[in-house]
Amino acid sequence: MKAKVPAATTIRHIAQVASHTPARLFPLLGKRKRPLSGLPAQAAYAKHAKLLAISAKVANPESKAVEPPEKLVKYFQAGPVNKRRQGFFTKPTERQIKQAQETSQQSADQAGGNAATAAKAKSAEAADKGSAGNVFRNVIHELRDRNLPVEMHFAHTEDQYWIPVVRIPAKESRRKLVMHLGMFDDLWSAASLVPFAREDGLDVFLIGNRNCPPFVRDTDAAGEYFDYSIDELGLQDIKAADVLVNHIVTQELADMSTGNDCKQAFEHIKLVHSMAGAAVMIYLTDCLIKGEAHGISQIIAAGPAGFQRPKGLLGAGSQILRLLLRIPPHWQTITAFPIGLTEETLISEPIFKALYDVTSLKPLDKVAALALRTLLAGDTSKWADAIRREHYNPAGMPVVTWKILLHLLQQIKSRKFARFDYGKDKNQEVYRDDEPLDVAAVYDLLDVRIDFVAGARDSIVSPKAVQKHVDAILKANERRAARGDAPIGWTYEVLPELGHLDIIDGDNDVAVACLRKHWQREYL
Repeated sequence: MKAKVPAATTIRHIAQVASHTPARLFPLLGKRKRPLSGLPAQAAYAKHAKLLAISAKVANPESKAVEPPEKLVKYFQAGPVNKRRQGFFTKPTERQIKQAQETSQQSADQAGGNAATAAKAKSAEAADKGSAGNVFRNVIHELRDRNLPVEMHFAHTEDQYWIPVVRIPAKESRRKLVMHLGMFDDLWSAASLVPFAREDGLDVFLIGNRNCPPFVRDTDAAGEYFDYSIDELGLQDIKAADVLVNHIVTQELADMSTGNDCKQAFEHIKLVHSMAGAAVMIYLTDCLIKGEAHGISQIIAAGPAGFQRPKGLLGAGSQILRLLLRIPPHWQTITAFPIGLTEETLISEPIFKALYDVTSLKPLDKVAALALRTLLAGDTSKWADAIRREHYNPAGMPVVTWKILLHLLQQIKSRKFARFDYGKDKNQEVYRDDEPLDVAAVYDLLDVRIDFVAGARDSIVSPKAVQKHVDAILKANERRAARGDAPIGWTYEVLPELGHLDIIDGDNDVAVACLRKHWQREYL
């Protein structure tokens, strides 16, 4: 006789998350009473703070709240005008010029025909444009340019890292879209999808991770900052962010409930891309193995990593690196090392200016695009445009650690989606086995629907690599059927002519239509 699966499985999980929220709550960023040093004038900052609408701080009733470090606050409370990426020879892009014109027009409209007010606004704008500053644009500025409301929160992990959580609120909605992105990426890429999610009535959360600037950890934390693999991105970062999101939402729903309306369930939809796809599956399976609640209703996995087998020069490079790792001294011991720029140096400014020129000047831009496409085995994504984005800048950029690279190489070599291999002795301590845990082998524990999306021209995580996740679920469903359990819900769609970045690009109509189709479904 088949085991009956409760219809309210998702509601039950969310109720468990709400009732088992740890006593140590996470603090939220509050408003500063005065502008930070080196930022625009008081009036400009006040206008920015009003538009940003940073949330009030939540106090922990049982213990002293942990204040977010000043470096973190400064990074996300930067004034509205700051440096933009540009090269030695190139001018601002057409999009930047258009945004500046729209901002100027809005300022004029708000002035209401008052000549003195309009002149004052124009003078302030000119002063802002001339402001040098020392902070580059981040996702807050991008969302603000799109006239979206923003709340800034921070999650604090068990190993004392600080994770940015940007919310574009629709508090009355019970459908929450929580986005996690991949390698060398941050919250910026998800910004283009936010207007569509808002149009569909979703409450949106953009979740960063420890790979993203400004790289903040508690000063008394043990060990090196960059000593972590994909495991920590899931077991620490995603976990901390989910606890924070669940706490914020359940508290709001409780405050909004009246009379007999005590229903506090909400739909937690995760949209994950690339390496975040592997991280969320590591987190989810770990929760299920331990019997812990996770509160996730649905996962939309766009090009999820785990079974990746890169092609072309990138694939050849990974094979060469695997061979080099066998040469003593064994490079596996060098784990706390970031790949990418984490702070401004004497050479970083010229490097980024040169990169911007190469990807912007005609016909160099075509040569650069061709070189990148060749390196990435024909992936059709707009890699040159990605390099020009302002989250790649001399002051800091999303990075990847040496240990993450080792984790990816381990997965390529073993052809298994497994946790990090620490070596036989430590594996026994962590996994109680000589080998690391095979994540796909425990897919039969899954209790959420997963919608897989792949790009036909994706050479980073190819359709064949995504198919391996599907195959693992099919095998899991066979085992579940033998036990009399209900099957795991899943779909798989390959989008023609789209590359690795295209499948989460808000400017690509095919990708947007596909993603909206998945997150618009009703499951509660």
